[in-house]
Amino acid sequence: MWYEITIEGRAAPMDRLRHRLAFSELCRENGGVLDGQGRSRLCIREDEKRLDDRLLALADILDAEEQGQEGTDGFEIHVRNLAQSEPLSGSAEFIEPFTPVAGLTIQPWQPTMASQPTGCTVVIDPAYAFGTGKHPSTRLCLEFIAELATARLEPAAGLLDLGCGTGVLAMAAVRLGLARPALGVDLDPQAAAAAARNVGLNGLDRQVAIRTGSWEEVPGRYPVIIANLVSAVMLRAGRRLPDYLQAPGLAIVAGFAEPQAEMIARFFRELGLVVRQRKTLEGWSALLLERN
Repeated sequence: MWYEITIEGRAAPMDRLRHRLAFSELCRENGGVLDGQGRSRLCIREDEKRLDDRLLALADILDAEEQGQEGTDGFEIHVRNLAQSEPLSGSAEFIEPFTPVAGLTIQPWQPTMASQPTGCTVVIDPAYAFGTGKHPSTRLCLEFIAELATARLEPAAGLLDLGCGTGVLAMAAVRLGLARPALGVDLDPQAAAAAARNVGLNGLDRQVAIRTGSWEEVPGRYPVIIANLVSAVMLRAGRRLPDYLQAPGLAIVAGFAEPQAEMIARFFRELGLVVRQRKTLEGWSALLLERN
């Protein structure tokens, strides 16, 4: 099974990166022009078994390259087609409603559905985005969401889902009463489109907004942030998480394998956040962070 890693940046730094990768034997690549603003895109395909190790090695290379780019935009990295590791819409594994956590039902979308869901049901059509609710990292996030919602007397005044995929976590947080309104952002336009469609299918247009992009699309700070991202992306995008988390505030971070949990925990401790709780499921981990 192969995954697509996309790196975006200014044309000149991207040319240097291509040259470095060509000699690193890290991965196979092909690149092309991304837009008309002097930016370029580099696409890499990597085998699932080596994905995390390759992403971490790639993050180190990007960090080294960025040190020589003072005054310019850095690189952006994201992973596409993670939905291939989950059941696809309409497949035998994703056709019946299921309950990933107590009090929440996920209903796979079907063309024959005649009405919007009510109560604590979330309809999901994954398309090509990550987040059916069945992957262990998503389930760990949903566990934290459900527990925090139960402990609150009233919803928090806003939630950010960074790298929202299908939008399942943002919508579940609203349905379960953890926070509202919610904002989901994703660098992948296909994922953002899938999330926006799912928000409409659930009738949550007034409570959940979806934007294509990353931190630049986030207005202000939030009392709750969720980031379900692969480790290498977490180590880059996560640097700015404290800047957008209110004090006091809580963050749920997931998407990394159990052996990487302590590294991720140390990373956020060094950014001034406190690790309140850690969960593991089927070799995956998630952390609950707090900003005092």
